[in-house]
Amino acid sequence: MNRVRRSDALQSGEFTYDEIRSAFETNFEIVVKRGYCIFFPVMNRAYLLPKSDSIRNMLWKMDKMMNVTPFWKTGAVSSYVMRVKE
Repeated sequence: MNRVRRSDALQSGEFTYDEIRSAFETNFEIVVKRGYCIFFPVMNRAYLLPKSDSIRNMLWKMDKMMNVTPFWKTGAVSSYVMRVKE
């Protein structure tokens, strides 16, 4: 993203789906998009989970179900697979 923003300083931050899409749309198309940590807590909050595997599995399954809804992008982490446009 540093090259896309044309900044000399190395930056990190949060980017929305629309920012990612518009930054890369001239050369790439997004073919797969997923959201994570919608219900399942992010790594630095994993200690809040009970030790029960059934609760962890349920939260993970809820995250997976949300990926087929418009709420996929509400998670703390997003993942994209892009293909070069021809």
